Amino acid sequence: MKLLFLSILLSFSAAAAPVTINFSQTMGKSGKIFFAIFDSSSQFPKGKAVKTGSVATLGQRNVSTVVDLPPGEYAISVFLDENNNERLDQNAIGIPRERFGFSNNPRILTGAPSYRDCALRVLDQDNETEIRLIKLF
Repeated sequence: MKLLFLSILLSFSAAAAPVTINFSQTMGKSGKIFFAIFDSSSQFPKGKAVKTGSVATLGQRNVSTVVDLPPGEYAISVFLDENNNERLDQNAIGIPRERFGFSNNPRILTGAPSYRDCALRVLDQDNETEIRLIKLF
């Protein structure tokens, strides 16, 4: 009986919850927003993501998508691919030429922010977050 109860409890805790990601400040640019979702600091922001995806902007200023994630802690990195080459274009010293952003909208000084600065908590119910896309130059 205890084993049955434990397996039922574990099945509920592993259930995915919807996470609405709102991307703002696309400036009405057409293209695709690519996103990568990470569950560890050792992989963020350029390692192996637990989930990736994209959403077309169709010239809209604000775009949303919904992904399902198990409850836990995650960090999200995104970029708006304006020229449809499916990568974040950068200048010679590595500064992005296209709009980009991170969960929690941390201040960008030099280089990518830390996982801790971007970490958001996904609960076992509806979740929502906004990521503002920025362009440095």
